Amino acid sequence: MHLLRNRGLSLLEAMLALGLFTLLGVIGAYALRGSVQIHTRVSTQQAAEQSINRAVSRLDRELLAASAFEIATAQVPDHLGGGGSDGQAVWFLSDVDPLTGRSMRTVDGSPFWQKTILYYLVVPTNHDALCGYTCVGGVAPSGTFDDRCPHKILIRKVLDVGSDTDPTDEATAETLPANVNAWLTQPDAFDVSGLAGEADSEQVEVVAGDLLWFTVELAAPEVTVTVKAAPWSEFEKRLAVGSVSLEGEPGVREHRYTLTLRH
Repeated sequence: MHLLRNRGLSLLEAMLALGLFTLLGVIGAYALRGSVQIHTRVSTQQAAEQSINRAVSRLDRELLAASAFEIATAQVPDHLGGGGSDGQAVWFLSDVDPLTGRSMRTVDGSPFWQKTILYYLVVPTNHDALCGYTCVGGVAPSGTFDDRCPHKILIRKVLDVGSDTDPTDEATAETLPANVNAWLTQPDAFDVSGLAGEADSEQVEVVAGDLLWFTVELAAPEVTVTVKAAPWSEFEKRLAVGSVSLEGEPGVREHRYTLTLRH
């Protein structure tokens, strides 16, 4: 009786097995790389959307309580030197007493204005150290505003301009400032402590960072807000971020909406 003996793999079989394992390894590596790239792209896009959500959530509530006749806008200066404004500033009167959180009314039921609320988009002073490179800036094809730098910060300030408003004395009601140039100041990155001592400024905070664009259009009683953010860490892999226009670039997140003011 003949017994079959185990035999080793032939050279050809070994080479085929090695080739198969190598191919499977390459396919796995490409699949992993692709999944990482997709995850990174989704994460940066989500971060851009979160920046927009932070920018508009509080602004919406305050605008809806504002008056269409006690609101104004202005351009923020160009801090990049590229010729385009950093963004826009919008300021309006608020009838909310900061101490109680209540809306105040005069004896005839009209809003008893307590404070001026200011929102504006600005490039921080230490931009280059924060981001690791310089944004030279420029003017968007649509004109006026910069669309190169996606690292801008939205600031909110509460102002009590002139004499202090007394919630018990209607004669001290806040009036809308003709301009807010003195308060369109730059923070040190996300640190606004250096802005806290400004005259007539009672509160200052960062609302959102990593924004590309913030504009407000007035057409009483409507207000149209446009906020844009770019996934800049993703864009850096294929674009000269800070030097090229990002207007219309695929991946830029935009939220544009219109509110009708009540007063």
